[in-house]
Amino acid sequence: FLNTKYTIKAGEIVVKDGEVVAAPEGRTIFVTPECDEKLNDEMLVTLKDRFDKYYSVTFNNYPVQKHYLPHPYEIKAPWRS
Repeated sequence: FLNTKYTIKAGEIVVKDGEVVAAPEGRTIFVTPECDEKLNDEMLVTLKDRFDKYYSVTFNNYPVQKHYLPHPYEIKAPWRS
C-alpha cells in the first residue's frame, strides 16, 4: 500500500498516493463446521487445555460474537464420517 498510486476495493478508492483514505467495512468470512458431538466435546477439552498452557488470552475471551461482525458471511461445513 505504501507504493501504490491507487488501491480500489469494491469500486471505492481506499489508498491514494500511499495514504489510506477510506476503510470500508467488508465481509467477515467464517466457517461453522458440523461434527460428531462426542468428537466436538473431546476437541474442546484439548483446546481449552492448550489455551491455558500457551496463551495469555483465556478460551472464553477468544471467540468473536456475531454482533461484532458488520457483514458476516457464514459457510456451513457438513459433517463427513
